[in-house]
Amino acid sequence: MSPATTHSPDIIAIVESWLCPDIPDQEICIPGYQLFRLDRNRHGGGVLLYVRDCLTAEVLPCHHTHNLEFLPIVIYHLGSKFCISVFYRPPNSPVSIFDTLFCTLASLSIPSFSFSVLVGDFNVNMEDSSHHLYHKVHSLLEYFNFTQVVSEFTHKASCGSTSLIDLVFTSAPSQVLGCTTIPPLDNTNAKSYHLGIQLTISWKAPGTRSSPLRRTVWRYAHADFAKASQMISETDWNAFYSEDINLYCARWQQTFLSIMEQCIPRKVLPPKRRNLPWLSKPLIQSMRRRNCLFQKVKRSNNPAYKNQYKRTRNRVTSQLRRAKQSYFHNLNPSNAKQFWKTVKVLSKHDAHSGSLKHDGTPFHSDLDKANSLNDFFSRCFNTSCQPITPTTTTTTSHECSPDLLCTVEEIYALLKSLDTKKASGPDGISAIMLKSTADVISPSVTNLF
Repeated sequence: MSPATTHSPDIIAIVESWLCPDIPDQEICIPGYQLFRLDRNRHGGGVLLYVRDCLTAEVLPCHHTHNLEFLPIVIYHLGSKFCISVFYRPPNSPVSIFDTLFCTLASLSIPSFSFSVLVGDFNVNMEDSSHHLYHKVHSLLEYFNFTQVVSEFTHKASCGSTSLIDLVFTSAPSQVLGCTTIPPLDNTNAKSYHLGIQLTISWKAPGTRSSPLRRTVWRYAHADFAKASQMISETDWNAFYSEDINLYCARWQQTFLSIMEQCIPRKVLPPKRRNLPWLSKPLIQSMRRRNCLFQKVKRSNNPAYKNQYKRTRNRVTSQLRRAKQSYFHNLNPSNAKQFWKTVKVLSKHDAHSGSLKHDGTPFHSDLDKANSLNDFFSRCFNTSCQPITPTTTTTTSHECSPDLLCTVEEIYALLKSLDTKKASGPDGISAIMLKSTADVISPSVTNLF
């Protein structure tokens, strides 16, 4: 393991470990490192992570399937938590493995970490945009706000051609200080080999926050919904069917958004500044004029500027007081949207909950906290409550009740009744997208139910 001695890394990620459970940790351990492993067998596959003993790390629970070679861990350092994951996609694996990876990443709540890094062998040449799986990887990058930071080729084939198939995704590219390739672990005289990747990242200082995510604005005024409807009609939605409803829904969502991206122009903007709700646009402009006068007074010390600044300052102060009093006087608690917007602005803290501890065990991820609360309350109600004997009914058919069935017409009516003024959900699909394409998506949406 030359990288551990030559480069002294904090974390080592390895794909195609070729390990099986019969091989004990003692045979592959590195002094000074913790070992995390996900094995396949001695004939291929498997992923490994080595983490320095000085770092607190643990495996993140996630929704796995038997054919997904994906190992995520969380590292607690300097008052923050970081997600480090390693992934391997065999060359002969089905396309659906990207849908499974999509669902698994979504279950990890990526935005809750200070930053996340996903490394691995994807076996998709990102230097060739015509590759049939290029758009799958690109969709992952866009949805989770990842940036691919490897810019050199990482694999050399026996015929001499090179490709970029070993990738590094990160949610905070500004924290990446360097990303270079290094010689492989085995003999470089081999006809075909993978290069190693050395990634240098900066750990955040205590108390600092990750950069806010930029927001995507869809320009619906220039949308081509006729083209979108045609592309949706030509898509074979039955090909995405799966017994796993989460996987089926993720495939539908990813395909639908991919079509929308081709038919609706969009632009990426910085996050909105969280202004106080009583600050109107004219009032903000008055505050800017006041600040400009203050800078003039500081530079010139001119008495005329000073008197003008005092008058402007007093006028703006009075306007701010009246605007604040008027806002709270007219605040209607029954208007939930306005009320919680005010609470969010005035609270001045993140909405994410802190760590949870139960029976001496800390829980940090959202999934761990949810499972802990579920177990706690299920024990509370199951220990003292008597079981309720269900009413026995006789059924002669396994068919669902007609009341539980959804028809295409009902789904179409619901889609057409959506309020387009409502914000998009976490999936990024807006009401106007669904309403404008309701006639062509209602059959596939009905299948989801």
